[in-house]
Amino acid sequence: MYDIQIVEMIFKNMQFMLVIFNPY
Repeated sequence: MYDIQIVEMIFKNMQFMLVIFNPY
């Protein structure tokens, strides 16, 4: 089972990577 903090951290990390690879 995943902790909600871990899932939230992963989600924010994914968003950060998307922002880095897609600078608008």
